[in-house]
Amino acid sequence: MADLPVFTYQTRIHVQPPQNEALEAYAELYGKAERTLFAATETGIDAMDLKQEYLRLFGITARQFNAIRMGSRARSGRSRNFGRNKSPRLKFASAKQRSG
Repeated sequence: MADLPVFTYQTRIHVQPPQNEALEAYAELYGKAERTLFAATETGIDAMDLKQEYLRLFGITARQFNAIRMGSRARSGRSRNFGRNKSPRLKFASAKQRSG
């Protein structure tokens, strides 16, 4: 299989200080909710049992909680479908990385 070129794009947004503060506050809240959920699920608690509590505790929406839950699941390796929907190219790259 021929190696396809991989392109990576980066951009830096230019925001005013109040916008930057809001983005930093959101990142801090999201990170704290994610770490807290990860720690709880690692002890065996089902994330869905914590959903309503986390919505109130962190002031997040159900959609935000679900995004945090899915990210946490993927990182812990507990997702049943994690990696199943990868394209053949990504599966090949993953196998290539594992084999050294």
